[in-house]
Amino acid sequence: LLAGENNYFSGSFPSSFCSYHHLHQWTMSNNLLMGDLPDCSDPNINNNIFDFQVSSNLLHGTLPSGLVGKYLEVLYLDRNAFSGTIPSTWFA
Repeated sequence: LLAGENNYFSGSFPSSFCSYHHLHQWTMSNNLLMGDLPDCSDPNINNNIFDFQVSSNLLHGTLPSGLVGKYLEVLYLDRNAFSGTIPSTWFA
């Protein structure tokens, strides 16, 4: 669990996010995180996230197809500046 919501954490979203194999919850809403979300679609990556919350940050770019793994149950992306479409892999 990494819970850091409602702070002033700033900087780019960590590119190493996909390698956090034992992380199940990432709740970092209401901060100043910026940049693109990483694409965790590499089959060698063990994506065990079931709760991913990054609402109200400064994130942008397209939504990566590999962000949503088979365990994901909670996903909050609102109040950012994402563009493009929702990847079809998210509904598989």
